Amino acid sequence: MRLCVVPCGSLKIWDKYPNAGPTKAKDTYIGPFVKTCIEYAEKFYPGTYVILSAKYGFLFPDEVIPGNYNVTFNDPSTDPITIEELRRQAEQKGLMKYDEI
Repeated sequence: MRLCVVPCGSLKIWDKYPNAGPTKAKDTYIGPFVKTCIEYAEKFYPGTYVILSAKYGFLFPDEVIPGNYNVTFNDPSTDPITIEELRRQAEQKGLMKYDEI
């Protein structure tokens, strides 16, 4: 069984629609590259993909993000999620059961 991990992106729904409110992860990231990655994952890995967020870690597509944020793995001062927390999430969310990632 395979798990597809797609990136998040800096451009989010609230950048275009500030009043969008809480939004599912799959609809939050609206940059062209991320949208293409999500479309690919939905086509070839339906039900077996997650989005990797620098703030929230591994997100299932239907998990809701409450609002805008600006956290990046490239800037430690933005306080991105740690490797240790990602490991815990992978265990808690059942991501360790996949043969390939």
